[in-house]
Amino acid sequence: MPSLKNCKFFILALPFLLLLVSKSALAETGVEAALKGTWKSVCMDLGSSVYIVSTATFDGAGASNDQVVFYKDSACTTPTGMVKANSKVSYSVGPRLGQQGELDLYPMDITIHASTLTQNGSVLQRGGEMAKQYDVFAVKGETLYLSALNRAKAGPITSPVDRPTQVDTKNIFTRQK
Repeated sequence: MPSLKNCKFFILALPFLLLLVSKSALAETGVEAALKGTWKSVCMDLGSSVYIVSTATFDGAGASNDQVVFYKDSACTTPTGMVKANSKVSYSVGPRLGQQGELDLYPMDITIHASTLTQNGSVLQRGGEMAKQYDVFAVKGETLYLSALNRAKAGPITSPVDRPTQVDTKNIFTRQK
């Protein structure tokens, strides 16, 4: 089971696993309609025997939430009992940055206002507002791409000049029906 110390960097980087898109910024591109709904990640390896599955819901109105479940195994079949929930998130998206292969990349700025970390239902930690974080994302069809896992070891990006320019094409999210 991962300890809080081992998961600390991920808890800080978690906001990047939230792909959130603002209604006004994407109305012209059609990406907003493509993102609305619930998305679930593949089983992701964060290193140090820490594995997660993240589920994010997008309402298309600038607010969202997500839940990250921690697992003991690389197949994400045995949960540790640890769950991280970001229950209050705001975001904004800028104009298209460019392309990575066939993917259109967009910048996003995220602020998490409230989060909770639990272990077997008991609250371990409550978090308040975090510094604004800067990320990039892409969506194509039923697949959502983030840059978060590429940077997980470095921690959250809190300066727009350090915004990533590529997405991770292995650790993806798929739309849930």
